[in-house]
This record gives sequence, C-alpha cells and structure tokens, in this order.
Amino acid sequence: MAQRRPLVVDVLPSIGLAALGLVGLRANSPLARLESDPPATWVSVAFVVALAVPLCWRRRLPLATLSAVTAVFLLFRWFEVPEYTASSIILFLALVDSGVFGRQPHATWARGAAIASLLCVLAWEVASVDLPADAPITVDDLRSRQAFAVITNLAFFAAGWAIGDLLRGRHEREAELRQRTAELEAERLENARRAVLEERVRIARELHDVVAHHVSVMGVQAGAARLVMSDRPADAVELLEAIESSSRDAVGELHRLLGFLRAGDEPSAGVPAEPQPGLGRIGRLVDQVQEAGLDVRVRIEAPDGAGGVVEGAVGGGGRPALAPGVDLSAYRIVQEALTNTLKHAGPARAEVVLRYEVERLEIEVCDDGRGGVAGDEHGRVNGVGLGICGMRERAELHGGSLEAGPRPGGGFGVVASLPLDGHWR
Repeated sequence: MAQRRPLVVDVLPSIGLAALGLVGLRANSPLARLESDPPATWVSVAFVVALAVPLCWRRRLPLATLSAVTAVFLLFRWFEVPEYTASSIILFLALVDSGVFGRQPHATWARGAAIASLLCVLAWEVASVDLPADAPITVDDLRSRQAFAVITNLAFFAAGWAIGDLLRGRHEREAELRQRTAELEAERLENARRAVLEERVRIARELHDVVAHHVSVMGVQAGAARLVMSDRPADAVELLEAIESSSRDAVGELHRLLGFLRAGDEPSAGVPAEPQPGLGRIGRLVDQVQEAGLDVRVRIEAPDGAGGVVEGAVGGGGRPALAPGVDLSAYRIVQEALTNTLKHAGPARAEVVLRYEVERLEIEVCDDGRGGVAGDEHGRVNGVGLGICGMRERAELHGGSLEAGPRPGGGFGVVASLPLDGHWR
C-alpha cells in the first residue's frame, strides 16, 4: 500500500492527527483559560493545522518535514496553544521519519539540530519559571516536576532517534533482499537461457556426428558399388542395400534429434523419444563400418570380480554400467574415430579397445593406415574439420581427457579416458 499509493499513506495520518488536535484543543481550552491567557481560537486552530500539514510530505521530503514541524512546534509552545497529545505525536513521527527516509549524514544533522532547538526551548521554560510566594507547592516540588519533564523529553527524543534508525536498517535490509531476489531471478532466467543454448549446442554436435558418420559410410559404399557395378553386380546390390540402411538410420536419428528442438517450442510437434545410443549398440556401428570396407576388431577388457581382467568381444557381460551421458559420449567418440579412419586412413585395419577399470573407462581406437596429420590446438586438420575437437569436448565434459595423433609405428590413434560414474552390474 505504501509503495503503490505513497501520497494516500502520508495524507491520511496528517488529516487524522489534525482532527485529533482540534478535538484536544476544544477539550483543553476551558481549563487553559483558568490558568493562563491562551491565544484566540482561530490562532490555535491555525497552529494545529500548520503543525499537521507537513506530514503529507514526510516520506518524500523527510528532512524538510522535520524542519517545518520543529519550527511550528516551537511557535506552538511559545504561544502556549492548549493542545498536547496530537502535537507530541506529530513531532515524534517527523523525528522518526527523518531517520527512516532521510539521506545520511544529512538526517543526523537535521535530527540533532531539531532536538537541540527543542531542548533549548525546554531549558528556557524551566529557567523562566518563577514560583510565587503563595504557591501551593514548594520549590522542591517544582524542581522535581521540572526534572521529570526534562527526563521525559530526553527519553522522548532518544526513542524517536532510535526507532528511526531501527526502521531505517529494516528498510535497507528489505531493499537489499528485494534487489537480491531480483538478481537471483535474473540469474535463474540467464541459467535457463544458457541451458537451452547448451542443449541446442549438444544437439548440433549430435547432428554433426550422425551426419558425418553416415554420409562418410555411404560415400565409401557408393564408391565401392561404382567400382564393382559392372563386374560384380551382386556385390553392388549389397552395397546399395547397405547405403539404403545407413540413410534410414541417419534420417531416423535426425528426426529424433530435431524432434527435441521442435518440442521446445511446439510440444505437440515432438516425436516419440528413442533411447540415446550407447556402447550397447557398438556392434551395429562396427557392422556399418565393416560394410563400408573397413576391417574393425573390437576388444573389451573388464574386471572379472577377483582382481583379474577378462577379455571379450562385443556384447560380453561383466561390464560396469555407465551414466547415460558418459555412455553416449563414449559411443560418439568411437563413432567419430572410426569415421575419421574410414575417411582418411585408406586401406587399413582398425582396432577398438574398451578397457574398463575400477573408476574409469579407457577407449582406444587405432588403425594401421596411412597415418594422419595431428590437428592444431582446436583439433582441425589443415584448418578444417572439428571431429577431434568434438571428441575432446565430449571427454572433458565428463571430467575425462582425449589424445589423438599419428602412432610411432604408423597409422593413427585416439585414446580417451572417461569416468565410469556408475555401478557394477
């Protein structure tokens, strides 16, 4: 309410206190005439209204409000206006609000000046009291009453000062919390946006790997089919069937990955999700590469549960389970490495070794072909290609590492290390 309609929140207390002051003035005037000579009624009413009006700006101009209220209050006491309750509340609110909403250090100086002036008037009033000889009270009674008045006013000013500082600290903490909440919300939105971008980058990498692998396989198979078309038509037909199968696989994976992209904006347009490829499908991958003309041998080394190592072929049991992300990255690293061998090694044989250790999976893909040229720091060869870079990024994403380059004895090798992050099955 105070933030949405500050003027209403400030004006209503001003009107209420002015009405309270007028009621108090009406109640105290008859008694005041018995003890002293109060000002005319219209003058008292003007003072009450003038004292309450500055509160309309107590939040927007707190120091000016305190100055105005203090000045009117001093005149209020000088003319001995017979009203005590509303005037004290107005002065207290002005003192508190100057501490809450005033700018430091100006608020400190303004409050100090106001209290000092009020104490000076109080001291003058105390010093100017002259007790008549026939007064019904003694001098000691008068001094006790004056001491009580001084102590009460000091407590009044101290309370106004302390409450203003306490409320100011609370408002600052609330403002800090609102700012922190806004920052956290902005950070949450930024993290969500970054997550979407990272997911799209991941899908783009998946598309690159899928297209590069299948197109490379189909290119090699198409070249082989062209060479044997006239002499061995049956072999050419098998190669064309393999190309057809590879194209279907490529289109199926493209539909699956692009379906995730569509589902982000049009949920109804998404395609049914299929399991992500993993090392469990490495046999099918090897079959595709072998159909393209690359001789591939796969060897799996896994613990036997007694401290030894068991070697096996594709599909062997006893292997530790991998986290889904690690399993996918391992599959893509093998796929990319075999695709590079197929494209660059020429007539060659390749070997894939999956070495399961206690906490890590070692992947080694080597060939005995023409060898390769080690890429630059980004994994590019002759300035183009991102295959090695993509494999290295996949390994580092899971806290692993990857090395790729020509082998000393000839050929090319890729060695990757990935954390298992799984459990024995």
